[in-house]
Amino acid sequence: MRFQVPQFIDRKPKIVGPLTFRQFIIIVLTAAACYFFKVSLPPFFFLMASVTLVGAVGSLTFLKINGQSLEIVFRNFLIFALSSKIFLWKRKVMPPKFVIKKMPKKSEEDIKKKQYILPEIAGRSKLKKLFTQIEVNRTQHG
Repeated sequence: MRFQVPQFIDRKPKIVGPLTFRQFIIIVLTAAACYFFKVSLPPFFFLMASVTLVGAVGSLTFLKINGQSLEIVFRNFLIFALSSKIFLWKRKVMPPKFVIKKMPKKSEEDIKKKQYILPEIAGRSKLKKLFTQIEVNRTQHG
C-alpha cells in the first residue's frame, strides 16, 4: 500500500489572500491603532506615529532573515545579549596522589642474566614500557 508523503509542512496555511491568520490579525490591529492616532493626534504626530508603527509592524510581520522571521531573530538576539557570556570550568582541586612501589633487590645472578624485573615507570602503556626497557639496556651497555 502506498502513502502520499505530505510536502511543504513547514508552511503556514494562507487564510486571507496571501496572508496567514496571524499576519492578518496583526495588520488589522495596526490599522486600528493608526485610526486611533488619526482621531486623537495632530496631523504631524499622526503621520510620524503611523509611519513608525507601520514600518516596525511590517518588518516584524513580513521580513525574513535566513528563513526566520524578524521576531525570532530579535528574540534570539535578546536571549544572547542578556545571557551569561563567561563559561568557567569548575575544576575540583585535589592533591596529587603519589604511589610508592618498592623495587625488588637485584642479585648478581639476575644482573648477569638480565632477568631482573624492570620498574613500572611508564604506567600502562606498552610503548612506554618498551622505551624504558631499551633505555635501561642502552645505559647498562655503555
